[in-house]
Amino acid sequence: MPALSTIMKSNTTGLGVTLLLAAALIANAMAVFPHQLGIDFYHFWGIPLVKQRPATAQSPYADPDGYARALNEIADASTNPKLRNANHYRRRIEPTATPFLYASFAFLPADYERAQALFAIIAYLVAGFGIYLLARLRELAKWPAIWLALLTELTFNPFVQDVKVGNVNSLQLAFIAALLHIAVRRRYSGNVFVAGLFIGLLTVFLIFKPNTFWIAVALAIHYWVVRGSRSFFIGVG
Repeated sequence: MPALSTIMKSNTTGLGVTLLLAAALIANAMAVFPHQLGIDFYHFWGIPLVKQRPATAQSPYADPDGYARALNEIADASTNPKLRNANHYRRRIEPTATPFLYASFAFLPADYERAQALFAIIAYLVAGFGIYLLARLRELAKWPAIWLALLTELTFNPFVQDVKVGNVNSLQLAFIAALLHIAVRRRYSGNVFVAGLFIGLLTVFLIFKPNTFWIAVALAIHYWVVRGSRSFFIGVG
């Protein structure tokens, strides 16, 4: 009974600190959101929006000026200050992301502010998840790992800037942390074909944004060494 009482007290304290940090993070996120223009997010949101128009025949890579004109028309006709301000800094667009990345943003609503708010929520959730997994890999206990994730999102400037401009670094962090967790803890499926999806996910990861090529290569090599050539080449297939 004393042990159970200690555990319950520990969980109560852990939950209480977590709720306080979460409340502080939510308050901070709501306070800074009106000032976040999302100048990178503007591209990710806008290009698939224009592509879905019936009159759009060309890709953004073939006709960046046409896409820019369409987005300028949308912004000029809007009364939303966030959209107009983001457009002010992006009257011309340079579509350098992959087609898969742009297509991944097609689910967002056409309303810019709602879309940006939804993406910001996703960024906070996935970044927290990624930091938590990395902390757990360093053998940090569950509650302190949660606290570290929340404190990092509150104070770590690179994350703050990532949310401010609306880039996808938080998504990449969560993906890398999840695959690293699987690799380090050897949490592969007993089924060789299911386990091979690890390599397939690395491929999707690179198609989304190829700037993490060497991370993907390192994880693939680790998989090859741990699982052997048969599993590796099944995954490649």
